[in-house]
Amino acid sequence: MTLTDQQMTLLLDLRHDLHENPQVSEHESGTKERLMHFLSQHTSVKIVDKGAYFYAVKDEGEKETLAFRADMDSIVNSHFVAHHGCGHDGHSTILCALAMLLDKEKLGRNIVYLFQHAEENGVGAKQCCEMLKEAKVDRIYGLHNWPHLTKNTAHFKAGTLMCASSGLKLHFEGQQSHASEPEKGKNPIYAIGRLVELWRPLSVFHGYSPVEFAGEKFDDMILATIISTAVGEDNFGVSPGEGDLNLTVRAARSKDLNHLIEVMLKQAQTIAKEEGLKLEHSLTDTFPDTSNSISEVKRLGKIFSSAGLAYDLLDEPIRSSEDFGWYTKEIEGAFFFLGDGDYAELHSDDFDFPDDEIPYGLALFAAIARAKD
Repeated sequence: MTLTDQQMTLLLDLRHDLHENPQVSEHESGTKERLMHFLSQHTSVKIVDKGAYFYAVKDEGEKETLAFRADMDSIVNSHFVAHHGCGHDGHSTILCALAMLLDKEKLGRNIVYLFQHAEENGVGAKQCCEMLKEAKVDRIYGLHNWPHLTKNTAHFKAGTLMCASSGLKLHFEGQQSHASEPEKGKNPIYAIGRLVELWRPLSVFHGYSPVEFAGEKFDDMILATIISTAVGEDNFGVSPGEGDLNLTVRAARSKDLNHLIEVMLKQAQTIAKEEGLKLEHSLTDTFPDTSNSISEVKRLGKIFSSAGLAYDLLDEPIRSSEDFGWYTKEIEGAFFFLGDGDYAELHSDDFDFPDDEIPYGLALFAAIARAKD
């Protein structure tokens, strides 16, 4: 079965509607309503509303259940306005297309269509993991379009596909003093400066291989990027007493990410104590590594080959993060890229999901859903 021209027109209209009405992470109520309404109008799936997100079920009363996931939140552009600059409007449209395509087919398995909120800040997938047991999902699959990878081709690899990362926020509290008597205060700028220089080696990418830092061993790539610093204001009579240092910490593997954060916090605490400062920290936008098992990579290769669909095995992970990894820490599944070819960068103001990729994304998902394995 294939979709009719009329159905494809409906899907393109949906994609454009989503693109024109973007909503950022944890504020996707309107997007969710649009998607639920579309499915209720054009398929016979059972919709399960979970508040922040929803899923839809094609229940054939079979033992095996596969899930397919799409994210639905947007980013903000350089003008701080909501913008679908990561392609999630396209991902959601592909999943709606899959529901339409398979609606009347007998597959011999149940299918769950998961429409996830809050991917961009790493919150959504961890919350959605509850539905894996609720819907008795055996395996889960997801995709993401990616620029500069061969178009009309699926791209994936065994092991880490996308890296783990977390925002690390450090707040230093010292003692404010008059600018003419800085020795009477505790200005955190010196502790921040020492840490920035201490962590400078972490800003250099050395590839994917074991590495050492601060006398500690890590199994694979680690990185840390300074995002912002803040100390005082434009008040030239005051030596400030508070300051902040914010970083994104990254690693090819979640265990290395956690280890690196521990090492950095110990270093920060030591320097804060030496400078007579109090230190508070918090983590935000935390993502696991998104990895594929060897068995799932073999499964995808076999399925795509049998369906005549092009695929490519990547040599290295992509350094950015994706919260799909929370699912595959619970059950089997796989994640892959849908190549955009020579196209606008993700998260740029110019990005608009290419409509001509919807049929190929649909074909990849449909091949998995229909596979007899």
